[in-house]
Amino acid sequence: MIVGDWREAGGETVGDWRETGGEIVGDWREAGGETVGDWRETAGDWRETVGDWRGLEEMLVTGERLEERLLVPGERLEERLLVTGERLEERLLVTGERLEDRLLVTGERLEERLLVLEERLVELDGSVIFCGGSGALRQSGKISMKRKRSGCTEQSRAARRTGRIAV
Repeated sequence: MIVGDWREAGGETVGDWRETGGEIVGDWREAGGETVGDWRETAGDWRETVGDWRGLEEMLVTGERLEERLLVPGERLEERLLVTGERLEERLLVTGERLEDRLLVTGERLEERLLVLEERLVELDGSVIFCGGSGALRQSGKISMKRKRSGCTEQSRAARRTGRIAV
């Protein structure tokens, strides 16, 4: 079932969300149709976003800093991620790929990437960054929680291959 979609300012659909029981549930495509990232289902459902999402003319995934390129510049991070008005822990958890290659979740340094940390929110440059994962996600095997000395996540080769996140 399609539970939400993404549209460019002009109205063209650039991606959609589908519930498929744990498989890839949606993808991002730039105007030309090239897939630039995918979303994987987490514990909980996906709902339509509150507010207006606009596809930027440039590709959604670049090497720029996360705060500068998340779709709606100039708003606080928690206001322009997937859902407004709900806590980010419940919603944001996507691919296990590097930020330049996929979307949103990486295992690099916090200053440069969005990290999945322990179960809490972290504030960076005045923006709330999603951190953590629920016990249900860990139990489902979608996320492997491994504590690192830095407290940040690092991705294994296996995580990149499978699209899962190693924390």
